Formats: sequence, structure tokens, C-alpha cells
Amino acid sequence: MDAQRYAVAKSVSGPVVFAAREYGAATETEAGQRFLPVSIYLGEGQDGTAVEEAVQRLLECFGFVEEAAGRPIIGSWLRLKLARSKEMITSREVKDRLRRAERALELGLLDKPQADVNAIQAEAVAKTLESIKDQTEALIQVGSLLIIKRRGVPIVRNLTFDEMLYLQRNPLLVRPETIIEMLQTYQDGVVSELNPQAAIER
Repeated sequence: MDAQRYAVAKSVSGPVVFAAREYGAATETEAGQRFLPVSIYLGEGQDGTAVEEAVQRLLECFGFVEEAAGRPIIGSWLRLKLARSKEMITSREVKDRLRRAERALELGLLDKPQADVNAIQAEAVAKTLESIKDQTEALIQVGSLLIIKRRGVPIVRNLTFDEMLYLQRNPLLVRPETIIEMLQTYQDGVVSELNPQAAIER
């Protein structure tokens, strides 16, 4: 990805960084409009329409709608977005919804019955996973919820606030191998000062 596309991506990252900060800073019990950073990266293909539609459906099923979106960055395929809650909710409710989505995605990967997930949510989860089935490398982040597909194998996990904020401060560090390296670094108790420009040029 060249320096021009890097500059474009940095220019749209501000609202997404705000969302990450707001997500973690809000009190657990105070209701308000909540915002989530959303990132979609595809290692293959020039058109992310199907994945975008699936993620949009997933957001809606868990009470969020798209608020803003940057222009797609073609190289691989990357788009940064901002989602907001449909109604006034607390920070705790945001976290609970994302945990339910994470659980639904985990069950979807295992193809197990989802008794704690309604039919509409289960369908949205299935379509999200289906939308990246032909991708060897892919990443979808919705707030603290992270779906990574690396070498054809999808995994789902929940990010800590520090991990989420770090990713949003470095919005182009979205390639699955880079994210996995960063998460491992956090688990080891060391913050990796990765160079965004260097990661893009690799």
C-alpha cells in the first residue's frame, strides 16, 4: 500500500479513535448514545460489498447502526467505519451485547445450536462467517469484538480496552499476522511500538 493511501486512511481514523476512547471511558451505568469503531480488512479481492452488508446486518441485530464510513482503501481491501447504538444504553450494555455476539460467532464456527441467540442474530452471524469463507486472510473488528481469519482458519476473541485503543491508534495495522503478533505482545506484558508505515510497506 503506498504513502498516499496511508495518508487517506489516517485522515479517516480520528472518529474511530474517539469511539474507542468513548467506549472505554463511559461509566458502566450511565445511559447515552454509544459508538463503536468498526474495521474490515480483506486480504483478497477488490470488492468488500458482501462482507460490509453482512457486518451491517450483524450490527443491526445487536442494536447498532452505521454512523460514518471512510472511503475503501484498495490494495488488499480496508474500510474504517463508525457505528452507534440505536438507543440510549450504558457502557455495560454495550459490553454485554458484544459478548453475546462473540458467543454467537464462536458457536457458529463450531456449528452448534445457539439456544441463547435468537434466529435473526443466528442468521446474521452465519452470513458474517459466510461472507469471508473465500478469504484466506481477513479481519473484522466491531468495538471489542474481533474476528480474524489467518491462513484460512477463523478465530473469535474479545479485545481488552487497551488492545482496542492501540488498534484504533494504528488503524492500518490490520493484517491478521500483525494483529496476532500485537495481541501476543500484550499477553506477554509488553506494549509493542509497531511502526504503521513499515507494516504497510512490508
